[in-house]
Amino acid sequence: MKQKPIKGLEKYAKQWVALDKNKTKIVAHGKSLEEVSKKVDREKVIFMAVPPLVPYCP
Repeated sequence: MKQKPIKGLEKYAKQWVALDKNKTKIVAHGKSLEEVSKKVDREKVIFMAVPPLVPYCP
């Protein structure tokens, strides 16, 4: 099964996000993993670092 892109992820460039178990919705975000983990139940989310956005020019 192919994973669909997460909508709105580009707003969180250079931040950490917590995704629901289905990896479809952002439930929390912050500048550090520690900040995000304090906002959510660690057993029910998946943490992800969002890389900086880099413009693409062919």
